[in-house]
Amino acid sequence: MAQVTTFGTLKSELLAVIGRAPSDAAYQLVRADINRDLRLEEMIATATINLADYAPTTHLSFIEVYVVDSGGRRVLAPTTPDTLNREYQASGNATKYAIAGEVMRLNTSEDPDMVVKYYTSVADFADDDATNDILTRFPGIYWYGSLFHHSKMIRDDQAAAGYQQDYIREMRLAQATNSRDKMAGSPVTVRPRIVA
Repeated sequence: MAQVTTFGTLKSELLAVIGRAPSDAAYQLVRADINRDLRLEEMIATATINLADYAPTTHLSFIEVYVVDSGGRRVLAPTTPDTLNREYQASGNATKYAIAGEVMRLNTSEDPDMVVKYYTSVADFADDDATNDILTRFPGIYWYGSLFHHSKMIRDDQAAAGYQQDYIREMRLAQATNSRDKMAGSPVTVRPRIVA
């Protein structure tokens, strides 16, 4: 088996193993699963935006939103649109944000440039040479995910059940590897809280 690092090698290896090519819908469903269920370091991006730049198609979820101004770094807290409406002020510095449908709003009329750290969606494969960090680092997710969705489409429930277990295992392995890698820099230490 060749190393799966591009969409083309994924397709050709699956064809060699199962004797037919899964439809493009199988790959699109894997992509949708990843965007819905997986949150890895490879999916983190940082950008400077204002309210007009917010793009819900690429921002899966925010990790951190802040404004850098003369007072330093001002972190904006997430809240619900209802809370934002109740606490809205016509002036002053924003302290909270909410996402309402496809619009990002603040709790004041301020429209600052905000630094956002967020999970970005995994792009669809445009051609056979296309790749992404998830496919390169965790090819089993695409491999078993494609086989699972393909089996469901052709109504082979027995094969789908087996591939689904492998798919879930690969997703969990990616999450566990991601968590381990986050802690690799230094040992975790427990500091007791001292109450005077």
